[in-house]
Amino acid sequence: MPERHTRTETWKVGAPLKVGATTVVPIARVFLHTASGEGFAWLTASKDPQAIVVRDGEGTRAIGASDSTITLEMLRERIPDLDLVLASPDLDREAT
Repeated sequence: MPERHTRTETWKVGAPLKVGATTVVPIARVFLHTASGEGFAWLTASKDPQAIVVRDGEGTRAIGASDSTITLEMLRERIPDLDLVLASPDLDREAT
């Protein structure tokens, strides 16, 4: 049986957090790596913070989790449903 390797990278939107008039939406990158072959199989996964999207009185903007520059446009390319999440009326509701 030949060895098989797969590696998947997905960007995910986390649960929004609202504090006063500011809403923060965490963005994470999730990796999944699998391998299998003659007599073995393994799986590893990791989740790394990449950015937050902040919506407040100044507008909506992305802030990178590291020193790298990240924009809303870059996040929209990686997360097609991001605009749906940001447009949700639930995003502006205070947590109870």
